Amino acid sequence: MGDAKRRANLLCLAASSHHAASLEAALAHCGVGLASAVFEAAAAAGDLGACQRLLDEGCDIGFTAVQYAAFYGHLHVLQWIWEAGFDDRLQLWQALMEWEGYSHALVAEAACAGGQGHVLAWIETGPPPPHAASAAAVASSNRAQAQGQGPRRGPRAWAEERYEPPLPFRQDAVSVRGMVSKAARGGHAQLMRRLLDGPSGRAAVPRWTSQDFSFILQPLVEGVAPVEVLQQYYEAWVPQRLRVDSDKDRAQLLSMAVSSLSSCWEAKAELLLSRWEEEAADAAGGPAGAAPAAGRHRGGQRPQRRHQRQQQHQQQQQQQQQQNPVERIMRELGKQVVSAVTGGASVWRLPDFARRWRFLAGRGLPDGWQVQAAKTAAQEGNCVALAELLDGWAAPKAGSRGGSGPDRGGGAAAAAAKPWPGLSLIQELGEVAVRRDQLAVLRMLRERYGHDAVKLGLKDVKEAATHGSLVAVRYLAEALEVVEGPRDVRPFYWHADEVTAADAEWEMVFNQCAAAGADESLLGLLVQQRGVPVELPVMVKCGSVQSMDWALGLARAQKEEEERRRQVQRERGEAWGGWRQDATITFTMRQLWLLVSRGNLAAAAWLLDRGLLNPPVSSMPHPADFLKPGYDYQDEFDEVDDGFGGFTTTYWPDHKLEPPLRRRHTIGYIRLWVTRNSSVPAGAADASVADTAGAAGDGGGEEAGGMAAGGAASSGGGTAGAQQLVEQWDRLLEFLSTFREPHLLPHQLEWLKRRRLEVVKAFGMVAW
Repeated sequence: MGDAKRRANLLCLAASSHHAASLEAALAHCGVGLASAVFEAAAAAGDLGACQRLLDEGCDIGFTAVQYAAFYGHLHVLQWIWEAGFDDRLQLWQALMEWEGYSHALVAEAACAGGQGHVLAWIETGPPPPHAASAAAVASSNRAQAQGQGPRRGPRAWAEERYEPPLPFRQDAVSVRGMVSKAARGGHAQLMRRLLDGPSGRAAVPRWTSQDFSFILQPLVEGVAPVEVLQQYYEAWVPQRLRVDSDKDRAQLLSMAVSSLSSCWEAKAELLLSRWEEEAADAAGGPAGAAPAAGRHRGGQRPQRRHQRQQQHQQQQQQQQQQNPVERIMRELGKQVVSAVTGGASVWRLPDFARRWRFLAGRGLPDGWQVQAAKTAAQEGNCVALAELLDGWAAPKAGSRGGSGPDRGGGAAAAAAKPWPGLSLIQELGEVAVRRDQLAVLRMLRERYGHDAVKLGLKDVKEAATHGSLVAVRYLAEALEVVEGPRDVRPFYWHADEVTAADAEWEMVFNQCAAAGADESLLGLLVQQRGVPVELPVMVKCGSVQSMDWALGLARAQKEEEERRRQVQRERGEAWGGWRQDATITFTMRQLWLLVSRGNLAAAAWLLDRGLLNPPVSSMPHPADFLKPGYDYQDEFDEVDDGFGGFTTTYWPDHKLEPPLRRRHTIGYIRLWVTRNSSVPAGAADASVADTAGAAGDGGGEEAGGMAAGGAASSGGGTAGAQQLVEQWDRLLEFLSTFREPHLLPHQLEWLKRRRLEVVKAFGMVAW
């Protein structure tokens, strides 16, 4: 996780903290853009004050925030969003509907997923109508558009169109199915009954197909619904409305039951298996199928041969029906043992993870699942489950050799245990644990089987760095010995004529750790022990301000050392055999744009403050100049190279992106410009206030007029600077009011107007 992502997460935490002071501090010092995730965090927490504050600050918003508010039952937030949609100043419909599209059905599904019946009732009865003034404004705009007088949707005029509110909520068969499915997954049985027994449910159920019933039954099996609810609807729907006959479908349902987060997962699995055994018994006791009629095949096959083949096929079907259905299902499940216990990390980390596998094994799951289960437990750091799985094998004691041996308990337990797969499995489990930053698993394996059972090297360091496992990288970097390997000439390295064969790998580890947000202590360890050169672009892209200062100092020192070494070589008349490639310590305007488009305002401000842009700029270019088409970046990088060691498709202007995405990139640059042009220069505010007071004084006479003129003359620089700054703000608002590639949302324009007034008041000027 890079530093910008970490700061964005802290901002989201502040937005959901219900603490206004924390939110204000985060807004002032976060150094990131206000993405829609910040507003979503406030809406999910139900903090209406934070939502209003973020909207006043020009934060991006989207329809997902409405769904979060409905899921967590914050009706007051939904009511405020509904009313703000009709506000002529905010016009939230434009922000909520231009991307995902506001839909009462999706809001209702989110409410059902969270079990929020009161939110569903509010949607079903219909949100209250808007205020009279707002309704009249919407109706007037709609009439103007119908008569051809209003703005039309087009490449530039679409942004000016007023979005109409969504239509009233109408429950049809599809919407009822979606709501029931969401309620089933969340285990909200009472809400399910309310939906199915209501007028809309009674009208929708007869129109459902078998696929619709399966769409609801699967969440009941896999979700947290009690086993009694599953039994009720399974007996009501199977096989009357839904047939679960194939072994593949049954294996899938059984896998969902065993992977359920519900505490009654075992009861669900037993219920399904018992029902399938009963169905098989009923089918075996039924009338035998009629013999196929003999006749000549139209393809010319003899009737006798065709009759024999049909008899053989019928006998195979009868033999298959006579077999235990549980055995057939387990064989089918064994074909895809990787997905036998699914559910993701939330299930794999549970203490009873191994018990779920043993349940399937006890019902006939073929061997081969043990290795997959052990790898999954090691990957998620589930030491309890991993130890339980390893104890099921006849494992050798620590320090012993060989592929098999007595179990620790000895006796009959060892004889009944599965064959020991060998120490190669322990080595693989250790590598998986290191790759996923699970050092507790590594320590447990070495305690059980000896330190040499898991041998790690540079390859494992690279794997850990690739997955962002910084704790494992530090552990291995400190544990591995510094080995001086064979040296050979690598002319593509700028920092040395000769390097070891592992230098390229350690440099890759450094870059990946920096991209994951490693601090300077870990990066300094790699530089000191492994001699890795500092890549400043990677640090600027992903590091903190403190780590960027550290990297800049090292990069400059390394560059000075390189220049000194080359000077010595020139004085001695020695030829340098490498390719000259200087360390990057300057950046271009396109790299600045890429930083702000990703929301990393702190890194972009750091480049400006340190004067690292090339060509140098005295101040940040005005958005009216920078955002207009044809701006020259003076960039030497390829189109796919972002200049930070990665790839990008973010350019300006990028007409391939949807307008909301282009706006999110643009607002980052504008927000950085606003931040750097909102503070009053030293002495300018005091001079402006003095000028205003002198001009407004009523002393009269030539002496007073001379003093006022003298004061204005003495502080004319401050007044001129203040007036120039206000003019830049006026130019910004004028530019953005007509800018359509892309346009800003109405509440973002209101935010800029308020910031301009704050600047004017700070200088003591009259707000014009």
